[in-house]
Amino acid sequence: SSSSSSSQHEQQRLALLERSKLRPALLLRQQMVYVVESVASYLQFGVVDEHYNTMLRRFHSSSSSSDFEHACKCHDEFLAACVSQAWLQSDVLSRCLRGLLDLCRQFCVLCNAASNSGRPLDTLDTLSQAWERQTKYFFTLLMGLKSHRQ
Repeated sequence: SSSSSSSQHEQQRLALLERSKLRPALLLRQQMVYVVESVASYLQFGVVDEHYNTMLRRFHSSSSSSDFEHACKCHDEFLAACVSQAWLQSDVLSRCLRGLLDLCRQFCVLCNAASNSGRPLDTLDTLSQAWERQTKYFFTLLMGLKSHRQ
């Protein structure tokens, strides 16, 4: 009975140790999800939807709303506005965003490799540090862009 109690205690200790090793990975995953979802939400609702509605208002408010050239002009203005606000004209910002997405991909590869091999997440600290640097840089760029526009 004493042997089974110490075995259960050892199993609980190992389970706690495994959970503590997963905590940094889960925290990094949550940070990645938050940033990616925030960017996607901004692009969808703050850029595409907003400019789409503006395009429709301009198209329908014109007396020549059935004119194909007018429709093309409204659409061209919509595209230009989307490109402008979606950071596509800033090489530095779009490169930084691609870097963030690449770190997300690296995280997935690392987790899949660890899951398939049973290896620990040995490069998680390096990846977490790179994520922290890249997100700070990204938000610094965004703040600079915002203050430049004001």
